[in-house]
Amino acid sequence: MVYGDKIITVYYRPDLVFLLSLLQCFLNVLLVFWIRLYLKILCKSSACHPNLLVLLSSQPLIHLVALTAKTIRFLAECAGLITTPFLTAINFISDIGLSATCVIVLGYCIERIVAMRNIESYELMFRPIPWLGIGILATSLVYATVLLSLWYQQILKSRVIYVAQIGLFSCSGLFFIGIKINANRAYERMAKYRYSSVNQRYQTAMNFKAAKLLLYLAPYKCISSLLILVSYAFVYDRTKDQLLPLYTEFFFLYNYAQVSLQILLVLLCHSTLRRLLFETLAIEKVRKRKVSDLCVRSVTGSRLQFPSNDATDLYFATLNKAWEFHDSMKSQIEQTEIPKKQSIASRPHNEDIYKV
Repeated sequence: MVYGDKIITVYYRPDLVFLLSLLQCFLNVLLVFWIRLYLKILCKSSACHPNLLVLLSSQPLIHLVALTAKTIRFLAECAGLITTPFLTAINFISDIGLSATCVIVLGYCIERIVAMRNIESYELMFRPIPWLGIGILATSLVYATVLLSLWYQQILKSRVIYVAQIGLFSCSGLFFIGIKINANRAYERMAKYRYSSVNQRYQTAMNFKAAKLLLYLAPYKCISSLLILVSYAFVYDRTKDQLLPLYTEFFFLYNYAQVSLQILLVLLCHSTLRRLLFETLAIEKVRKRKVSDLCVRSVTGSRLQFPSNDATDLYFATLNKAWEFHDSMKSQIEQTEIPKKQSIASRPHNEDIYKV
């Protein structure tokens, strides 16, 4: 059995290890279709800025590459094609993928910092090419590659790698603690701005909804990525060789669950993405709401101050009054004749005023 750079011939429960490896091959195929559906919905909607779209799309893809490398290693082992250079390359690619997915969590922070500082105009920035998202993605890959290259060359110790990754999670977590407060303040400031246009308010609302999405995603990614780091250290640095194959299978199964739940969280926590998901899966009819549950909500999700049952009637009544006012004003303008100015010579002459 090959794990890491070790060839283990005697280990605990080889039958269970083999079955778990086959299960991972099946899960890898399912994950490909799940990510394909996820990318289709993301690209179809305009719910996210292109910079955020790059980060949300690339993180599951990089995670898929890391998990596929593990599957390729298992298939190569079954075919008897394992060599030392091939094994080192596969492990290096898998480790880079797992590390880069953790680094991209900090990229969410950077993208939101720029968004909060330019909340009125951010939706129009970095178009048509999302240079910020591409730059964050490239930096994450380069950082993970350099860090792991130094580790593979034994220039850096494992403790340095773990401390660096934990530092990234800490910075990300500290920022996202205050993101809700900053997002609410920015939205309220724009809502109370006297001369803001409808377009500016719409762009602010879209930016605010993206910030609310990350309020759910960022804590999940920080905690789950930290668990990946801790479990990696336990499996590969603290486990005996006889238990290493079995624990490694559980480690990668956890990664499959982590990335699958991440995709589901993104799709369900944004109203637009959730609607597209249900429409794509053809279960929109199952989600019929009762009339009493209908209500009008603001962009922040707060309920407006009138009964939900009257929402539809109120809307059409307001629309009807607007049209009645428009028709009445139009008829008044057509019926009203503006008198023309008359010259002094054309005015009627009253001779009685000259009589003494």
